[in-house]
Amino acid sequence: IAVCDLSRTPASRELIRGLEGSSYFSIEARYDDPSATASLFERREARAALVIPRDFALALEREGRAEAAVIIDGSDANTAALVQNYLETFLSMWSLSGGAGAAANPAALVSVRPTILYNRTMESTNFIVPGLVAIVMMMLGALLTSVAIVREKETGTMEQILVSPVRAHEVVLGKVLPYLALAFAVAMMIVAVGHLHFRVPMSGSPILLMAACALFLFTALSLGLLVGAVALMVFGLWALDRRDMS
Repeated sequence: IAVCDLSRTPASRELIRGLEGSSYFSIEARYDDPSATASLFERREARAALVIPRDFALALEREGRAEAAVIIDGSDANTAALVQNYLETFLSMWSLSGGAGAAANPAALVSVRPTILYNRTMESTNFIVPGLVAIVMMMLGALLTSVAIVREKETGTMEQILVSPVRAHEVVLGKVLPYLALAFAVAMMIVAVGHLHFRVPMSGSPILLMAACALFLFTALSLGLLVGAVALMVFGLWALDRRDMS
């Protein structure tokens, strides 16, 4: 967890000491600018951030309760839910114990008001359409590539390819490039249709998205070739064993 203490008062320091003394949290970063929270998540320095506002101690003194912002990295939904539950429990226990002068009554308990920074309106299309891009690229890249070379062995044309003047890397490229082009084209079509028809917002760079898709496809194709090579090796060993038995 990272902590941004804008209050810098005994009350805020007591809250941070309680957080640091908990066996569930480790304070990995302390910073002064709340806008730097996103960069901490991007560098994987923290999974959550606690931002204590400037009027934290004053609100506790006047009203017996105060607001603090808890920002959680939602890239891993399961971990984010666990972090949220632990933080809510910690803050509730801290509030019940009358930490920093907070009144130990139900009014001082934690009241969570979640705000989704990504897809604020919780539109299902904004979740589903980007996921389809990854699924299609994996299916076309890994699944079809894994059977491309194995199919040659199955149909008995592998021997003809091996005795032809075509080199090994040319055979691999000939099997991979069509699926690379097909999967990339389908992925871009889904992105275009999702953005233009389903109004899925695109806030980043389209060129960076295309580069990331190409890298993802390269990994999927490599995985497919690995599966195909292992299948050929297993088939070859099985054929040799069967020939020896006969």
